[in-house]
Amino acid sequence: MFKLPNGIIVNFDQSFVIGAGDDAVTYPPNWLRQATPEERSEIGIEEQVQQVRADDKFYFVTDNGDGTSTAIERPLEQVKASMVAQIKVTARSILAQTSWYIERLMDPTSNEPVPQTVLDEREEIRARADELEAQINACQSIPTLAAVQITWPSAENVVPV
Repeated sequence: MFKLPNGIIVNFDQSFVIGAGDDAVTYPPNWLRQATPEERSEIGIEEQVQQVRADDKFYFVTDNGDGTSTAIERPLEQVKASMVAQIKVTARSILAQTSWYIERLMDPTSNEPVPQTVLDEREEIRARADELEAQINACQSIPTLAAVQITWPSAENVVPV
């Protein structure tokens, strides 16, 4: 992103005009991409380093129109509740992949036991969900909440049938 001498922000592959009236020069869309930093500087174009945008999950973010943004923390308890709800949805979704083993066990016409690896994996998923929920609820600020690493055990131990 680049700032023209008149303060207008342009991006690569965008035509632009510098000057006014008879002195105006129109530059083609590919000019910024092909010009050297020195050539851009000679006509008063400054490269703008775009600010990293804050995560909308944790902050109310407003773009300022100049490559920067303003971030205001979301209410901590609201973000925690949302994250805990997502943990529960994800755990339920992972567990659903092996629920048929449990359903088959309940069927009076079936004598098939649930493989121990499946039972172990299901317990691991439930334990990880409980652990993540505890980590989230222990956070006292948005930055510490944003640092929580949400990972799940792999499902490679499931016995295919």
